[in-house]
Amino acid sequence: MRLGVWSFSIPHATYPMRQFFKSFKGSIVVLLVFCSAAPLSAQAGLYRVYDQLETSHPATSSNHDINFITPQSVPAGGRISVYFPEGLSVPENFDFGDIDLATAASGTIVFSDRNLSSSSGAWVDGVSVATGTAGGFDVFLSGMSGIAAGSQIKLELGSNATFGQAGIDKIANAPVAGSFPVQISTHNGGGQLLDRGKTFVVMIDPVAVTAFMPKVRGNGLPTGVLESWTVSTIMSLTTNYDADCRYSVASGTDWSSMTNAFFSSDHIYHTVLLTGLMSTMHYTYYVRCRERGTLIEDDTDYVIDFYIAAAGTGTGGGAGGGTGTGSGGGSGSAVSNNVGSFKKYPLDQPYPPDITLSGWSSPVSLITVLQDDKKAGEISSASDGSFMFSVPDIAKGLYTFTLWARDSDGVKSSSYSSTFWVEDNTQTIISNILMPPTIKLDSDYVDLGAPIQVRGQSMPGRKAEVHIYSPAQKKTIAFQETRSGADGRWTLSVPTTGYAKGVYELKARSFHDSFGWSLYGDTVRCGVGEQAVDESPCARSDINKDGKVNLVDFSIMMFYWGSTNPTADINKDGKVNLVDFSIMMYCWTG
Repeated sequence: MRLGVWSFSIPHATYPMRQFFKSFKGSIVVLLVFCSAAPLSAQAGLYRVYDQLETSHPATSSNHDINFITPQSVPAGGRISVYFPEGLSVPENFDFGDIDLATAASGTIVFSDRNLSSSSGAWVDGVSVATGTAGGFDVFLSGMSGIAAGSQIKLELGSNATFGQAGIDKIANAPVAGSFPVQISTHNGGGQLLDRGKTFVVMIDPVAVTAFMPKVRGNGLPTGVLESWTVSTIMSLTTNYDADCRYSVASGTDWSSMTNAFFSSDHIYHTVLLTGLMSTMHYTYYVRCRERGTLIEDDTDYVIDFYIAAAGTGTGGGAGGGTGTGSGGGSGSAVSNNVGSFKKYPLDQPYPPDITLSGWSSPVSLITVLQDDKKAGEISSASDGSFMFSVPDIAKGLYTFTLWARDSDGVKSSSYSSTFWVEDNTQTIISNILMPPTIKLDSDYVDLGAPIQVRGQSMPGRKAEVHIYSPAQKKTIAFQETRSGADGRWTLSVPTTGYAKGVYELKARSFHDSFGWSLYGDTVRCGVGEQAVDESPCARSDINKDGKVNLVDFSIMMFYWGSTNPTADINKDGKVNLVDFSIMMYCWTG
């Protein structure tokens, strides 16, 4: 097995489909991963679980690169089990020579291979294989060497298993397109279950690609101002190419001179846990990546910076009660810059975290909340536009929450999205979310010189701004302002005197006096002197209209999967399916 950088994956069952795609010489091979680590009694569950395929084409064979972390130690004489309960098949001649097993200590990037054989011994792990459909294998650890808690575990299957002897036989892909499970578990020497996890791989037909896509680093997080109680956070970014990324606190540092590495999920989603953060501090990190195939290193910095807010005054002061100044202490967390709010959990037992999302929208709008790509629930905003949504007793892990609003006229807003890590015994509050306003046109065509009539709904009694852009001229034409009424409705007449004949794009945002501007909402198109033409497939792939085709658009598509919803039906064939997904992957920007 080759030494390499440990790849970070997304923990827990509620964070499915977080991997990206890989492109290979004229075709896109798509890898989707569903990670599962549902707790079993006292078990914490395997986490950072994923299975990377060499190819996802149906009816072919593929190498596998399976990675996970075990929270509990696996003792000497215990075992690791990997099974493909449906779809995939283990070939008849598959044996220990087609498997490499390596481990790395928590937080390190150097893996150590273990010796495998057909049967276990004092210092050799034994492998038992069940061939055929629903097959798999068990690795029985040697009698003298277990695996420590928190270890990173890598299993390479097929011809990429090179330690000891070269692997020959690969796992057979499912004969048809679709998603198929991979079940992984650890056991002690008596066969008792310790931890388990589940990941899904997707079989999908290749899509021809001829366009060139430049290398892009993006989606750097965190950004802006974090709550005063933040002492640790996940720093992350994405690349649209296979890369190993590192970071430094000094600008202009060469990649090879950087000593801090990111964990990488499929070498595309890169994360690292930052600790020891303090309030009133400004943190700046300079990131560079190296492409794995060409070994070409970035010669420019990608900057991720954020600020930890000053501590406010709160009640609670710790597990013992009383009052205190600052963001609090004890087993809980302050969740506001000004007023501390504590969850006083008992210290002698773990409690699952919970999450609260609150903010402002148009009055009496229906707000949909996605937890990753699953619907977490719906809630109506109050008459003043305020809303609050709670997710109690969630498992520890990394999550993306996406919200959108449907106003009282049934018009859907663009989405708001936030990704963050939650720990046991904590309460996370994302507050002052400003939902983008809705927008629609009285007509998508006006004569030359005639005004464009625009309307929508936003936070009540607030300023709304409409941005007018000319794709043909590649420039902004104008900004127009108005104010919403007590019911959140706003209207605007946009003059087009002096406009050239063509198609123009309009989008709106709203302003809250205390919290600033919302994100821009959906883009609508109006023809001035000519008919507006349909958007391109890539423009339609940007479902939330934020200028990027990324995981937020993917999550929205998964929410509408199998439906006839026109928003996610990118090719307009009346159904949301793999064709739309393939187009989105082709247009992916990250």
